Amino acid sequence: MAIFGTRNLPHDNPLNRVYRFSAGVIGAGLLVFGVLGFADALGFFDTRGDQLAGLSTNTLLSAISVLVGLILIAGAVIGGNIAAELNAVVGVLFLLSGLVNLAVLRTSANILDFSMR
Repeated sequence: MAIFGTRNLPHDNPLNRVYRFSAGVIGAGLLVFGVLGFADALGFFDTRGDQLAGLSTNTLLSAISVLVGLILIAGAVIGGNIAAELNAVVGVLFLLSGLVNLAVLRTSANILDFSMR
């Protein structure tokens, strides 16, 4: 993979434990959020403003959260430079997602039901 220069990291990098731990914790949090969203039986593209743990959600966002959570947990299990690369890629994707969702905040294109209060 090595998108962000992690191919230059040594395989015995002392920060590997930090990468694994952070991927596991964030992945578990996303997994719990997604599962709770499914348990709330929300509509797939529902944008009526249901809240879960202080965040608005729908089934599509729950499915994305479960998928990304499982990917991060898999990266934590694999560990090493894979976990570091995965953390970097997912972090950039989350930042880009946040910017896109700010752009569509009060429009009909807000299919993930993001809101700011």
